[in-house]
Amino acid sequence: MAEGGGAAAAQIGLGCLHLVPREAAGHAMPLSRWRHEVEAALAAVPGVSGVEVVVTPASDGADPAFAEVAPWFTAGRAAGSGSHQIEIAFRLEVSRELLAYLGPL
Repeated sequence: MAEGGGAAAAQIGLGCLHLVPREAAGHAMPLSRWRHEVEAALAAVPGVSGVEVVVTPASDGADPAFAEVAPWFTAGRAAGSGSHQIEIAFRLEVSRELLAYLGPL
């Protein structure tokens, strides 16, 4: 407990988390399938909850291949500002045991 009786909290940062198909052939995967695979993979991580993947294709009803939405990855260059059409959000709770293992933050 923190001073004053409130709960103590720590913050950690995740830098550069690329959620892309593992195999090159996966870049042809439709976004609907890729979205479900990302949701399932993140949900399987201990401490992760509230996974939400929002895909906004260029036209309504479209289900383009991953490579069409994220050509910056397949072309080997970084994404530019405003080029994202995929939003991934999740909550990560880190246990006290893991915090102790990580050491002072």
